[in-house]
This record gives sequence, C-alpha cells and structure tokens, in this order.
Amino acid sequence: MSSQKAGPERDRDRTPSMPPPTPLKIKTSSVARLMKEEQSYHKEIALQKDKIQRMETAGDDIYEINQQKKVLKDTEQMIPELHSKLTQAVEILEIELASLPSRYQPTTSLQQLTLQSVQENVDEDSEEKQLAVQAVEQAKKVYAGSSVPPGSDLFSDLS
Repeated sequence: MSSQKAGPERDRDRTPSMPPPTPLKIKTSSVARLMKEEQSYHKEIALQKDKIQRMETAGDDIYEINQQKKVLKDTEQMIPELHSKLTQAVEILEIELASLPSRYQPTTSLQQLTLQSVQENVDEDSEEKQLAVQAVEQAKKVYAGSSVPPGSDLFSDLS
C-alpha cells in the first residue's frame, strides 16, 4: 500500500504558501484593470474611425460601412458604463486608503502580534500604498472634472 496523499491534500503540500493579496492591493488592481480596459476601448474607437474613413474614401460597399459604423457605436456606448465603474472603484480605493491608519489599532496585547504582521504587509508608506495612491491620481487625471469624448487619446502617458 502506498502512503502517498491523494487529491487536494497532496496539492496543499506542494503549493508554496503565498500570503493572500491585501484588500488594498485588490482594489488597486481593480482600478488599474478598469483604466486599461477603458484605454483599450478608446484605442478601438480610434481604429474603427480610421477604418470607416478609409472605407468611405475607397468607395466600399455602403452595407459594410454601415456595419462598421454600428460596431463603432456599440464600442462608444461602453465608455459611459466603464467610466461609472472606474469612478466607483476609485471611490472605494480612496475609502480603503483613508481607513489604513486607523483600521489596525490594537485593542489587546494578543492583537499586538497580528498588528505587527499587518504593518509589515501594509505599512503607511509601503510600496503597495504608494501604488494605490498613484492609481487614484492617474484615474482622477483622466477625467479631471470634465466629460471625456469617446475615442480621445487620454492614456498616451500611461502606456
């Protein structure tokens, strides 16, 4: 008889133990992902406009041109929803950043060890926090209080 473990038990033994991502890191990644997603939509809109222009100049079939215009319209309709999601993600990230200093206050000596390990992972001046602050600043720069027309090149400095 074999004494080898089977199934999930075996996998647990071989998996290196990485600490789970912190809530701050998760929220920062969410903002970055949404910014990249919006960037790709803006690039797609610009490419689609160029394609339609070339088709019209070349005198391509009107049906094909109209199909491409429909694709462009569908892509442009994604921007407001994505902007809303990005705004919400930035607000959530700002709340997370604001709660950092006060969230990990120890109430008992038993929590002291937990507090120390948390501070090592999410220190007030940690790289993780700096990345979160940068993500918020970048997202706010993108919209700087004005509505952004679909297809504008907002992200040229973020690539």
